[in-house]
Amino acid sequence: MRTENAYWVGTRRLRWCSYTYFDPAVTAAGLTDVTPHDLRASHGTWVADRYGVMTAAHRLGHSNASVTTRHYARPVAGRDDQVAEAADSWLDGHDGNDLAPGARSGHEDDDDGSAGALAPV
Repeated sequence: MRTENAYWVGTRRLRWCSYTYFDPAVTAAGLTDVTPHDLRASHGTWVADRYGVMTAAHRLGHSNASVTTRHYARPVAGRDDQVAEAADSWLDGHDGNDLAPGARSGHEDDDDGSAGALAPV
């Protein structure tokens, strides 16, 4: 099968699935102007926020997390305030003498430029 034929067969199948299943579900939920890609983007944002960008990248099939951060991981309203409160709470319980060294401590020899790249599982 030629590539362009596979594309059209896949496109028709996606349109059929959307018309048959997705669109009725959107209507039943009382929503309008929602696409399957909107659902993918919402899921990617939720996973990135809850479990981290690397997990979201893996679930979305991205070989590099930069694709995920560029297209899917979106800021979540109020999240910055939550992070600030959690950091303040954690710092209030420590006197500063028991703080761990910086995040990059012990990693001097592993910077091979692959930061953000996913390793196969």
